[in-house]
Amino acid sequence: MSRAIHKMRTSPPPVLTLIGSTTLTNNTSTYTYTDHAIGVASGDRLVVVAFGAGDTASVSSTTIGGSGADIVAQVGQTNDGLSCIFQRLVTSGTTATIVINLSDSAVHSHISVYTLTGLKSTTALDSGTSKADDVTSRTVSLTTQINAAIIAVAEIYAGNPTLSWTGSDDAAEDNEEAYGGEDGTGGDASGVAAGTSSDVVVTHASADSSLTAACWR
Repeated sequence: MSRAIHKMRTSPPPVLTLIGSTTLTNNTSTYTYTDHAIGVASGDRLVVVAFGAGDTASVSSTTIGGSGADIVAQVGQTNDGLSCIFQRLVTSGTTATIVINLSDSAVHSHISVYTLTGLKSTTALDSGTSKADDVTSRTVSLTTQINAAIIAVAEIYAGNPTLSWTGSDDAAEDNEEAYGGEDGTGGDASGVAAGTSSDVVVTHASADSSLTAACWR
């Protein structure tokens, strides 16, 4: 007697692409990144923006291409800087103006723009944040799925320390910004989850920072 054996197959990961990173050093409560590259147009293209700002403000609202974008997660605290991830499904065009409105003025900001295609859902599987004074390491523990895409952003308000993501399970550094000598460092990381949980870890010499991370499948 014979019987068929069905093996579970893991579907391929979504296509995660870093499109580019940009810094602004003006003191303002509204940061406008005009005609920023957002990659190749696609009917399922999710544009994800990792945003960091050097101040204690929070993100009030965001737009991508003139339409409201959804804030996935954000965190900020006195002296720690602000980190935020937001997203919008943008099916046409290769550039878009990205606007971030803050609750108060910040001294500088950066964005890294990513695209995700081939997702099962545009809703993030999980997200998390970490903040506190006088700690030189941040960890966000995400509940993931195999082949989930991970994006993270960290922001430091004091000094210009180098960021290290080497303690992370699956995320690796994509970008680091030192703001032209102003106090503060911003950075971003991304990767693909190998299992059903993933720790995103950033370490640095300065003691004040914030970290936001999210994953999609």
